[in-house]
Formats: sequence, structure tokens, C-alpha cells
Amino acid sequence: MSVIARIRRKVVSDQVFFSQHVLNDKLSQFNLAQEDVLVAMLGGKVGWKDTNDPRGTVYHMICETSGGLMLDVRCRFTSLEYLLIITFDEY
Repeated sequence: MSVIARIRRKVVSDQVFFSQHVLNDKLSQFNLAQEDVLVAMLGGKVGWKDTNDPRGTVYHMICETSGGLMLDVRCRFTSLEYLLIITFDEY
């Protein structure tokens, strides 16, 4: 299964966690809800991956919110196979 298919499957099956950084800072910074990010990810693509992080491969999802904001969402699969949204920024 491709990485994008795995990511979409985790989003659809509600197997996603948001980091405290995202919950406490990023969502309010961009005036977004968790659902806005998740829906954007369903229509996004994997722009690139970073294999240099010792905690695991980080995938950069390039996606657009319903309000037209382009995001670079960084995520990784956890050891328990959940998807962790690490952070995001405007793309």
C-alpha cells in the first residue's frame, strides 16, 4: 500500500493524533480546527519525506484547506501504527 493510501486510511478510520504543539499553537495561529486539517489531508499529496529524523520518517503532506490555505503538514506513523500530526505551516 502506498504511503498516501496509508495516511488517508488512518484519517478516515480516526487513527490520528495531533501533537500538543499543533493543538496549543498551530490551530489557533491559522484559525483552523482539527477537522480542517484532516479534510485537507484527504485531498493532499506527499510532497517529500525526511528520513533523517531518529524517531522515524516524516512525511510532508501538501494540501489545501476548504478556505484556500495551502499547508505543509508534517506527520509520521507511530510504533503503534497511528498517524501523528507533528506540525504544519503555510506552504
